[in-house]
Amino acid sequence: MPDSAVTPTTQKKAPPGPPPPRDVRLSNRIRLIRNVLPVIIVLVVIAVEFGISQLPSRQAELTAHLLFYGLLGPLVTFFSAEWIAEGRARANWPNWSCGSCTRNSACLTRAWRACRS
Repeated sequence: MPDSAVTPTTQKKAPPGPPPPRDVRLSNRIRLIRNVLPVIIVLVVIAVEFGISQLPSRQAELTAHLLFYGLLGPLVTFFSAEWIAEGRARANWPNWSCGSCTRNSACLTRAWRACRS
């Protein structure tokens, strides 16, 4: 029996959620990083070096170099590695979660709960 307080005219539609994540294969991720990241790095370095060369003093240039290269390099490396690791984990989930018992529903349930926690 429907709730009398909620009528079809008063029901609100839920806003559309974010689109589902695209399933990108690990080899595609590695290829993308290998081909695109070096070009992006070169362009960013050229722009930053030009900007740093416009600074008024040598001390400001040194500080800008240390901040830029000391922070950006490790961040790019970390996030690239995390992106690849995420793809690797997604690709291997069926293999490590159940091994030889893929038809066993109890095993699948345990694996699903372990992944959600």
